[in-house]
Amino acid sequence: MIGTVFVASLRHNDNGLVNMSGLNNYLYNLFHSWNLELPNGLMPATYGDAIFANHETIISWNRNPTDAERLLDFRMSAQRIHVEHCFADHNNLFGMFFHHSRRLQLFNGGEHVRRLITVSFLIQNCYYCVESQSAFFPEAGHAPTLAQYLPLDEEITPAPIADLGSEFNF
Repeated sequence: MIGTVFVASLRHNDNGLVNMSGLNNYLYNLFHSWNLELPNGLMPATYGDAIFANHETIISWNRNPTDAERLLDFRMSAQRIHVEHCFADHNNLFGMFFHHSRRLQLFNGGEHVRRLITVSFLIQNCYYCVESQSAFFPEAGHAPTLAQYLPLDEEITPAPIADLGSEFNF
């Protein structure tokens, strides 16, 4: 499932967008408020592509790895397959909306594009709640229900908004 969506110009790479978004601080504070701190002060972390710098809650491939780190990278790369499948599902479900590059120009219709992308990932997550196989949710044995995924009484601090500068403020 997709946790947070940031929409930016192609000028910004993934690592730059993570830095501008404040996502690491947001996840750190969220995990800390849920008492998810692990032994030695570690936090749960998401595993990203090699472009990402390591943070408390975002880690990437080890550079110049030891044998143990090489094994960890190998095991974690298998988990990345789920991420790629998630993006493939998004393309299969909503690709028809994103094949026309004119529609995705941020300059003239940035707010529309941002909303289209954000809503498409929300609908995909809801789809997973209804149609997903339990193999993707091994801890629970099943996908969350829609009521669990969209609880009406839960208050979560909103994710940060990426500061992309005045030229991208739409």
